Amino acid sequence: MLSLETVLKPVQRTIFERVQSVSRQQSLPCAVVGGAIRDALLHRDIGDLDFVVEGHAPLLAITLQERYGGSVVQHPRFRTATWLIDEVPVDFATARSERYLSPAALPIVEPTTLLDDLRRRDFAINCLAVRLEDGALLDQFGGISDLRERLIRALHPGSFVDDPTRIFRAARYAARLGFSVESHTLNWIQNGLPFLAALSGERIKYEMESIFLESSRVSCLAILGSWGVFKSLSIPMPDAITIHKRLDIGENTRLLQPWKNHGLQDKAIPDSTVEGWGAITYNQGQLAGSRWINWLPLESELRDGLVALGALGTINRALFHGTQASEQSALLGGFGELALRIGWLFDGDASKRIACKTEWDTWRWIKPSVTGDDLKAQGLKPGPAYTRVLNRLRTALIDRQITTRAEELAYLRELLGIEFLILPPTV
Repeated sequence: MLSLETVLKPVQRTIFERVQSVSRQQSLPCAVVGGAIRDALLHRDIGDLDFVVEGHAPLLAITLQERYGGSVVQHPRFRTATWLIDEVPVDFATARSERYLSPAALPIVEPTTLLDDLRRRDFAINCLAVRLEDGALLDQFGGISDLRERLIRALHPGSFVDDPTRIFRAARYAARLGFSVESHTLNWIQNGLPFLAALSGERIKYEMESIFLESSRVSCLAILGSWGVFKSLSIPMPDAITIHKRLDIGENTRLLQPWKNHGLQDKAIPDSTVEGWGAITYNQGQLAGSRWINWLPLESELRDGLVALGALGTINRALFHGTQASEQSALLGGFGELALRIGWLFDGDASKRIACKTEWDTWRWIKPSVTGDDLKAQGLKPGPAYTRVLNRLRTALIDRQITTRAEELAYLRELLGIEFLILPPTV
C-alpha cells in the first residue's frame, strides 16, 4: 500500500481529500493513476494529479466545482473533464477502453472498469493506480518491478502502431528517468516508425514541444534520432553534439543577456519552444524547416521566423567582418524578431551573432530627428529624394558618423547643398 497523501504537496493533498470525499458521497469509484503514482514510488516531485472514475467523470468534476469553486472544461468525445481550482488543473477521465480503427487514428472510446482502463495505457510504469475508496495500490502489469529494474516496457506489440506518439513518450521517459527501454519494446517501436507520418501535425507539435520543456531534452532528441525517428520522416537533423551545444547556449545566453522586447511581442511563444525549433532547424537547409512547417500547425510568428531562417543562415559570414554597422543592418533589416533571435543564439560566427542582436537592440530603432515635413519646409519636393536624404541621415547615425542633433542638421545642410537650415527644435 502507498500512503499517497503523505507525499503530496499541501495543495495536492487538499485536492486529493476533496475528490476522495465527493467520490465516496456520489458512489463514483475513483483512483489516482499514472505519473503521480510512478513519481511517488521513485521519490520524485509529483506533478499533476490525474483521476480515473468508474462512471461519468465530468459529473464528479462538476460536483467538485459546485462545492469548492473553480471552473470545469468538459471534453465529451473522450468523456473527460478538467477542474481548474486555485490555478491548479485537475484532470478526470471516465474509465474507458479504446479501439483503433486504423494505425495512428484517434481511438473510439467506451466506458469500462478501472482495471480495463489501465490495460489501454502506454507503459507498465504508467499503469499504476491508487484507489481512493481504500488506498489500495493496483499494479496489474508489473509496473513496480519495472521501476526497480529501471525499464520502459510497452504492454503489447501493436502499441506503437495504434498510437505512434508513444514513441516520443518512450524517449521522453527514458531520458527523464534515466531508464532503459526493454528489448521487445524496442522492436515494437521499429514497427511503429512507418506510421509516424500518418499522425496529425497537431499531435506531433505537442510531443516535440513537450520534449523542448524537458531538462533532459538533448538526451531525448538523441534517443529519437538513434531509433531512426527523424530519418523515417525524411527530416534532416543536426547531430547530437550540435543540438547539445545549441540548447546549452540558448539557455545560458538567454539568462545572461536577456533579449529586448521593445513592447512589440507579448512573448506568447515560450523560450523553450523558440530555442527548441531553432536548435533543430538552423543551418539545416530548406528541407528541414519546410518539412516541419508544412506538417505542423505552428503559430504564424513562429512559422514565419523558421521560414526566414533559411535565408538568414545563408548570409555570408564574411559580410559581418570589417564592414560598417549600416551595411550589416541592411543585411538584417528584412528579418523579424524571432529569426534574429535564433541567429543570435545559434549562428556559428560571433560577429554575425552580435550583429543579429545589435540589429534588434539598437540599429532597427535608429531614426533621424529630421522628418519629411522638415524637408518639405526647406523646399524639397516630395518624392524619391526624401527617401534618399533620410536614408543617408539614418546611415550616418547607425555608423555614428553623427551623434547629436547639431551634427545631424549640419550633415543635412551638406546633403541639401544649402548654407543654412532652420528646423523646429526637437521636443
